[in-house]
Amino acid sequence: MKKFLLLFFSLPLIFSCSKESNEPQKQIDENPIKINAIAPLQANKDRLIFAAEVLYLNDEKIESYGFVFLDEYGSFPEKEYVMSKALGPGKISFELPDFPSFDFNTVFGYYFFIKTDKQHYKSNIQKFQFSEITVNAQYSLQAKAGEEIVIKGDFEKLDNTYVLYDSYNMINEVAFTLKDKYTMSFIMPENYKHGETLNFILQRKQQTDLKSIGIASVKVLGEIFPPANYNMIVSDRLTLTGRSLSSGVQIIIGNRSVAYYNNLALQDLIFDQSGDSFQIGYFNGRDRVIFPEKIKLMRPLSTNFRLAESYAHPNTRAIVEGLTFDNYLFGYKASIGIQGTHILTTWDGIKSINIGNIKEGSYPIVIKSPFFDLVTESKVEVQNLKVTSINKDIGYRGDKFILKGNFLPSQSYFAFVGDAYSFVTVNKLGEATLINDNMIPGKLPVRVGYHKNGFPDYETQATDFFIETKKGEILDFYPKQAKIGDIIKVKGRGLYISSLLLGSTYIYNVLNVDDGFEFTIPYLMPKGKFYINIISGPTTDKVTSKQFIEII
Repeated sequence: MKKFLLLFFSLPLIFSCSKESNEPQKQIDENPIKINAIAPLQANKDRLIFAAEVLYLNDEKIESYGFVFLDEYGSFPEKEYVMSKALGPGKISFELPDFPSFDFNTVFGYYFFIKTDKQHYKSNIQKFQFSEITVNAQYSLQAKAGEEIVIKGDFEKLDNTYVLYDSYNMINEVAFTLKDKYTMSFIMPENYKHGETLNFILQRKQQTDLKSIGIASVKVLGEIFPPANYNMIVSDRLTLTGRSLSSGVQIIIGNRSVAYYNNLALQDLIFDQSGDSFQIGYFNGRDRVIFPEKIKLMRPLSTNFRLAESYAHPNTRAIVEGLTFDNYLFGYKASIGIQGTHILTTWDGIKSINIGNIKEGSYPIVIKSPFFDLVTESKVEVQNLKVTSINKDIGYRGDKFILKGNFLPSQSYFAFVGDAYSFVTVNKLGEATLINDNMIPGKLPVRVGYHKNGFPDYETQATDFFIETKKGEILDFYPKQAKIGDIIKVKGRGLYISSLLLGSTYIYNVLNVDDGFEFTIPYLMPKGKFYINIISGPTTDKVTSKQFIEII
């Protein structure tokens, strides 16, 4: 029994040990290592510097690497030079601490190798001959296109059988000058991008000759030319040209540096800076160049600004013309009087300015921005809404009344006759039409108003005028005799139908027309003579026809 229990409790432990890991396995890079031996950087009586390129490394563990020096004719055994620095992709060089005696006609060679835990990689064999020319080579120079590069050495054997190239592929020739037997010079070529490295090599014109001589490695530096125009507005784009340019060159404007691009929005470069002038230049890693002139922001003429209309009401929005603020300013604050304001642009390009709750008067618009301040010469005239006359003071509901005053065509207005909201349309500057919508007979005061900027809030002004609304009346109707289903046409004035009755029978099928209304004799209407009764308005006033209609 005890053995059975021991086996039973051991089983979970055995199975728990077989749990698999869910961690993702690292993919093994099976691509081979790629290496290439290139022409020696130096091969003369004083120095021998081998060179190679590591084009690709995989995940294999590197155990050793270096160069092997050999003689094409086997006059001395191969010699291996192991290097100790960490290896990475790119160009690599090694200066031999010693090398055997030689003559200038012997052909030598070397190759680059990498030994890993899996393979032994060998490059191509690079053949070379020692040169009679000794060069104090420069391998960390920087230069702009057009700059002169001077190299020292022993150039007594350098003649017109040699060509200077700007790369190991020996395609592009570069003119050079021998100043004396110890000094040569050449001009840094164009048509290369900032950050590229050019390797300058002397080689005989017959490229089968193995006496290539490295004289310099030069990093290309970009150069930006001064702007063609220093006077700009905020909405302009900054276009800069130069030589050997790439994003590695930094544009300096004001206190900001940004990567070079040939077309930049000026606004993006100065949005958080202040002042109306900004230094401009560039930095290419060696030179910090500031041009003698500064970018100067042009100011708009203060006379350019004007309202589209000659005045505006408080708490409205007025259309502006002339000055396009967005071209000259951004991040600005505007004010009229002591009230802050905003200049807005709608989808169709119309610009308007908010007029605050300010007293009547003439005010300039004051603009304050991080770049400059501006006070407009043209002033905003603020006028309260006024009605100076009305063409009549008695009429029916629905009648039109002509109001004179300081009405603006761009503004929407309304009126109250008593407490009845009435529509107002502007005919022209200073004139508007009120359509009386009052249903209560009697003489009531007129107020006019407009919606504020914060619609639906509104502003109203009392007037000195009253409108007397006469009770509606039925003038006529026809036909005077009708059958069930016939249409009756009614003419009248000031009518508003809450309920329509023929005698005491309610009529529901009613159509309003310009000078009255129409209705249909209902199916259940009894025969007889009946008056037309209209109940309208909150007072349930009744309007009754003077004649009756006979249902036959």
